[in-house]
Amino acid sequence: MSRPSESRAARRRKLLGGLVVAICAVAGTIGVVFVFNALAIEDGIKPSERPARSGPVQPAPRPTQVVSFEQGCTTAECHAGFLGVGVHEPVQQAACEACHLPDSGGHTYPLVAEGDGLCRKCHEELGQGSIQHAAMTKEGCLACHEPHRSDAPALLVGEDVETTCRRCHARATGLVRHEPYEQGRCAACHEPHESEYAGLLRGGAGRDHCRQCHADLVERVESLRHTHAGIERDCQSCHSAHATTRESLLTRDAGVGCLECHEQIRATVEEAAVAHGAVMDGKRCVSCHNPHASDVPNMLRDQQALVCMACHDKEQQARDGTLIRSMKGMGAAEVVHGPVEQSQCSACHSVHGGTRDRLLKQLAPRVVYGPFDIRNYALCFQCHDQALALEPTTTTATQFRHGERNLHWVHLAGRGQGRSCGQCHAVHASASPRLIAEQVAYQESQWMMEMNFKLQDDGGSCAPGCHEPLTYVRGQGRPAESPGGGP
Repeated sequence: MSRPSESRAARRRKLLGGLVVAICAVAGTIGVVFVFNALAIEDGIKPSERPARSGPVQPAPRPTQVVSFEQGCTTAECHAGFLGVGVHEPVQQAACEACHLPDSGGHTYPLVAEGDGLCRKCHEELGQGSIQHAAMTKEGCLACHEPHRSDAPALLVGEDVETTCRRCHARATGLVRHEPYEQGRCAACHEPHESEYAGLLRGGAGRDHCRQCHADLVERVESLRHTHAGIERDCQSCHSAHATTRESLLTRDAGVGCLECHEQIRATVEEAAVAHGAVMDGKRCVSCHNPHASDVPNMLRDQQALVCMACHDKEQQARDGTLIRSMKGMGAAEVVHGPVEQSQCSACHSVHGGTRDRLLKQLAPRVVYGPFDIRNYALCFQCHDQALALEPTTTTATQFRHGERNLHWVHLAGRGQGRSCGQCHAVHASASPRLIAEQVAYQESQWMMEMNFKLQDDGGSCAPGCHEPLTYVRGQGRPAESPGGGP
């Protein structure tokens, strides 16, 4: 008796089923018969109409005949990888024809448009900015995005924004990193597609861009009277936007970058025979200056004297080993030297570096005794009338006189040997009137001798060290004077 005739497709399914069962039996596992999409297509059955089957499904071989969009593309056997989370909306809606033309043969589905023109059919808002991301203009959207599905946000080709960007942009080196860059949030600062600003920046150019996160700092810069010119140009004049090896994301070492712009100061620092430690060590320029803006001239962090006292309120050691006495309490003294009272330390000192001892701007004798030369007193005579040292008699040049005899002249020039002004005066501040020092070193020894100065209505007296008291009187009938008057 002959067997009923079977269709060719039925015989192939039976043969395939037997082969799969045999393979599963040899492996000692429970097999499941896999039905391939190609067989279903040959039978004229749409993949969407096939009965559901449980268990793993292997992909079907590439079809050799035309498959229409109606038959479906994203089935378990065909393009199953396009299913799941993170699917492009046309794929999710099984609208393959939104991007592809029908099969042109060989299971090939041409795109309905070339390059970014395809994407802009739906994403028409793109392409309006004056500056385009190079990836869009050279490689197209597919340089950064998967066209069908991705496990990353926005169908990115990388695991996240950072890894996608790093496909083209090498990671900047440096242990000090800008927080958004450290966290891989490139889009916090950059538009991924297009912008009106260089670097595809968000929010504006220069400090307007930085304002997005650093609003407090930018507002201070805009409200204070003295602003760093570098900020007017761009924050990146001094700072790296991504990473660096230096504190505060500086592009150059502290102080070095400053001197590249401030050439006059650079010349002073480089030519200085006597260096100011604050300029050469530590934070250097920003130790005294606010790098962004200030209400104080020269962008100082505070009034000049207060800036100096931030270091000089304790004993300091100069770079040459010289000990500099603490000036703590100087501002509270009864009598304060005019430049100090006006917070003008730079009236006497070269604050960036100089050629003279103690960073003095002009000559001032330090030795106890020596030949008198008016040029050696140039520092003091910037403000004081040099007649007080040159005129043997006077009624106007100085209050330190006995009658008309000029006692300044006596001490400085009259005996042929000059002496330091600091032999009698405290040059910064004193509890005694006329800035007379309370104690002075005896001929630069370690012995500090008392001056015992007393101001009187028409003169004064002193009794330094072992000397007997000496008194001077200008003349009768003059009004009494208060401590702290002029010399």
